[in-house]
Amino acid sequence: MEGGPVTQNRGRIPAALEPVVRDYQVGVGQYDEFLDEEGGLRPGWENFLKGISKLRREDFIHRWREAKRLIRDNGVTYNVYDDEQGMGRPWELDPIPFVIAESEWKQIEAGLIQRARVFDHLLIDCYGARKLIGSGVVPPEFLYANPRFLRPCVGLPNPKDRFLHLYSADIARGPNGRWWVLADRTQAPSGMGYALENRVVQTRMLPEAARECGLVRIAEYFREVLETLARVAPRPRENPGVVLLTPGPLNETYFEHAFLARYLGITLVEGEDLTVRDDRVYLKTLEGLQRVDVIFRRLDEGFVDPLELMSESQIGVAGLLEAIRKRNVTVVNPPGSGLAEAPALLAFLPSICSEVLGEELLMPSVATWWCGQSTEMAAVLDRLENLVIKDAFDKGHRQPRFLRDESKANRSEIAAMIQEAPMRYVAQEHVNLSMAPIWVDGGFSPRAISVRVHLVATEDGYAVMPGGLTRFSGAGQEAMAPIISMQRGSGSKDTWVVSESEASSHRSLYDARYPIELRRGVTDVPSRVADNLFWLGRNAERSEYVARMLRQVIGRIASDRGLNALPDVAPLWSTLAELGHLSAPAADAQPAGLGSETLEGAMRQAVFDGEQVGSLVQIQKTLQRLAMISRDTLSMDTWRIMREMDDVLHRKDSTERLLEIVLILDRFIAIHAALSGMGAENTTRTPAWRFLDLGRRLERAYYTAYCGASVLKHNELGRSSFALESFLEASDSTITYRRRYFFGPRLLPVLDLLVYDPINPRSIAFQLECIDEHLASLPAEKTRPYGTDARKGVTSLLAKTRTTDLAAKDALEEQRQRQGVAEFLGEVKSSIEAISNDLTRVYFSVVAGEHTPRPSPLVGEGGQVNSVPEKVQAQTQRLSPDTVATGGLQNEA
Repeated sequence: MEGGPVTQNRGRIPAALEPVVRDYQVGVGQYDEFLDEEGGLRPGWENFLKGISKLRREDFIHRWREAKRLIRDNGVTYNVYDDEQGMGRPWELDPIPFVIAESEWKQIEAGLIQRARVFDHLLIDCYGARKLIGSGVVPPEFLYANPRFLRPCVGLPNPKDRFLHLYSADIARGPNGRWWVLADRTQAPSGMGYALENRVVQTRMLPEAARECGLVRIAEYFREVLETLARVAPRPRENPGVVLLTPGPLNETYFEHAFLARYLGITLVEGEDLTVRDDRVYLKTLEGLQRVDVIFRRLDEGFVDPLELMSESQIGVAGLLEAIRKRNVTVVNPPGSGLAEAPALLAFLPSICSEVLGEELLMPSVATWWCGQSTEMAAVLDRLENLVIKDAFDKGHRQPRFLRDESKANRSEIAAMIQEAPMRYVAQEHVNLSMAPIWVDGGFSPRAISVRVHLVATEDGYAVMPGGLTRFSGAGQEAMAPIISMQRGSGSKDTWVVSESEASSHRSLYDARYPIELRRGVTDVPSRVADNLFWLGRNAERSEYVARMLRQVIGRIASDRGLNALPDVAPLWSTLAELGHLSAPAADAQPAGLGSETLEGAMRQAVFDGEQVGSLVQIQKTLQRLAMISRDTLSMDTWRIMREMDDVLHRKDSTERLLEIVLILDRFIAIHAALSGMGAENTTRTPAWRFLDLGRRLERAYYTAYCGASVLKHNELGRSSFALESFLEASDSTITYRRRYFFGPRLLPVLDLLVYDPINPRSIAFQLECIDEHLASLPAEKTRPYGTDARKGVTSLLAKTRTTDLAAKDALEEQRQRQGVAEFLGEVKSSIEAISNDLTRVYFSVVAGEHTPRPSPLVGEGGQVNSVPEKVQAQTQRLSPDTVATGGLQNEA
């Protein structure tokens, strides 16, 4: 895409880009965001095209591939329900941003700030004095017949005299070039996290264009969000307890919840992590209960308190509304704020604005008529075929009806429905949305767009993010598609507000505040998070150990010895079978008793069969799920390592030969080493890390004990150097053994190295030392003079490792030593299970010394995904901002 002279026939489009825009054509009656009526570029686009014209076409395509890889590596996902990719569905981003001039953006800002002020006044009034109802500006039916009006929220206090702290609006441009508001998001608006991620990816891909455009940065907006969360805290303090409340990993925008929590430096929690005691909200942590001052809510308001709102909610916090009433906690946005999202309100918004602000509405909504008024209903029925019919108090459960696409019979049926219950319906004008270019098959192609703009309350008004989340109609949708929906395959763009002047100076997300209070350590680790990290550690170690054993078994079979090598790997085979990593008939027979074809099939299944319980791929799936629900505690580098592990196991295009599977396992184990290194060298030693490492240590000791016991059970193989070599290789201790002993592997030296040696990081003794150190640092140990049962079990095992000497003078003494090791390994296996259960009882199910009922976590013991009750699953799946279709567009989170 190297630049060239500006051509005359296409305005200011660089000549090098002519092939790219040649097929770009917008239909009659649609506003073109890219080109004006004479074929010239709209303001802002010229500098953007100058920036990308400096790139060769191949470089642009290469960068776009890298950007898509970055999205996947970063784990940017959007959960499309019933999609086969589920939580792993990558976020859709177009490489061409939506560009808009800063001067025009200022007008948008002014209009949306005014709307935010109007909604703030409205909500305060509706849940307070209700003067708008009394004066007749708003009809009583809008309030009292509206399911969005939450009566338990009447009279809730307004921190800093503000009801609406966060506000978003979906805006679009009509054919006349004017911006309209399609839908208002006042409850728990989503999208700001995706807008930030889009910006990170886009500017990394096209830094030249960003500089050329004078791109206005958006980091300042997030600093304002953080300041607002601190400012509304009920207790005056420098470090308030702030949490982000999510419905959980099944929600479609869970990535954004975790991303925002990590970026803002606040704790991500689910309803089960919080409890209300004495009308105060507390976070249940490993250290006990910690006070919560502010809840950044991303949970649907109806589910937040089962005591006063939806009693069937299993994901809320019982007693939360009473804590708000007593001014002990602030919720952003407070329950009840969803009232302003009712489509019927748009019919009265101009008069409300005039009443509360004394101003005309700067940015109008798409023309809306509420059928609860007789004159308006008659007008709607007269021109029904040109309108969009919606539920007046729509909460996203009913699809809009675009009557231009309906038959005459259907329109008559809808007219009868309106006449039967007029208050339930609104009609809106159908608007053809403006078009902007997206990148399709190496060139620009027009798509209908809308933009979600985000605002946050400040001390003196509202601040607007200079950008937002632009969405466009997706593949297979018509250019003038009436529905733009991420759930239906639509895509997103970064929104570039560009300036001809020098970009505003960048301010840090965090202001300098004095005096500076230094803090070390982390005490706000929820028990649920520690539980998930514990099983993340166990499954990570399980994945690596199984991969090492499979590599030894497959490698021996694939060697030049072929099936003659089967006795060498019999102990590892038995371990894999006993621990459930082989399927029948392989699990019920020794390898030597299987035919060559059956044996090779069993090996491929043990590695790649995602349906086989215990296969390496299935363990990896569990590991990825655990990482997904723990992602706010994992660094981006850790997440990328885990994504690469997943990729390696799915690269099986050329795995006809067993040796090729060995090469895949080589790469897989090498990536595991990187994951272990991140935990050892890059993770702060918090309680969260301790439980992660505890899981790894327990699992490593468990598998080593099983392998050792299997070696001892195969008596004749116990004296086989090949079997012992496989045991050493599976435990990554071959080099250590060779440096100590000049003779080949012998049973007692191998057992001493892998069971009793305290300086071998792969030995059972080393794991027990680490486990003991971790347990000693946990809160329960500090309150119990004799330690927990888990600690006592580890102390007993450690005493035996420190007093056992495996030296033998003759064969009889060697036999006695072998018997003693076998008994000890049996104790290790049973003790580790007991330790794991004790940790669950003490830390994952008990808070502040009180036994409390705890809902089943998504991932439970063994890392297996528990079945989620259908009711809970339905709740978590509907907790994004509601789907709203307005003016010919359906917008959803």
